[in-house]
Amino acid sequence: AQVIEEYGGGKAYDKHLSESTKGDVELNLAARLSGKDAIGIRLQELKKIKPENIVKEGDVYKIKLSSKEAKGGNPREIPITEATYQEIKRLINSKGVKKGESIFRETVSKEILKVSGTGKALRSKGAKNPTLDTINRKKAESEILSLTDPDGFGLSQHGKDIIKMVMGHEISWSDKIYGLASSMKQKNAYLKNVRKLVDGEMTVREFE
Repeated sequence: AQVIEEYGGGKAYDKHLSESTKGDVELNLAARLSGKDAIGIRLQELKKIKPENIVKEGDVYKIKLSSKEAKGGNPREIPITEATYQEIKRLINSKGVKKGESIFRETVSKEILKVSGTGKALRSKGAKNPTLDTINRKKAESEILSLTDPDGFGLSQHGKDIIKMVMGHEISWSDKIYGLASSMKQKNAYLKNVRKLVDGEMTVREFE
């Protein structure tokens, strides 16, 4: 939080991160995915995703993490926009990434920390082994969970659990989240609504 404030707040930090990585399409996309574009996907997960993890089911675009990519071995799906889906596809094509190969290079996190100066800023605050997740993932989670409508209506615990599940916390798809006999169609509806909420296309009340 201190580092973000030194940049002038969340929006100023996002702008700095975008501008400092704009010279490298791969770094720029990875930086945005580690924030709200992929609901704070962990960098260690991002570095493992392959072309087959980027899918479209109906009108829902997502990063489908299997037990091999997801931290803790807990599979989950992350909703992304159609524009982000197309960006990832373009990166795959431009790099010639084949099925079974990682889309992002192994050093992407360290490179972002270096070119943005974020790594240096974190170390100045005492972080011995700074990671992009320390800022981007936590920032995305904080901003999403604190979303409120103009009248002050905020997310219920159930709503927060859905967000945390998408982020890969110790909450998995269960009857508590979507009902005992949920279908893929119902799950996709939840993911679509999470994306709309994050993008400001749905109010908190509508989401709930």
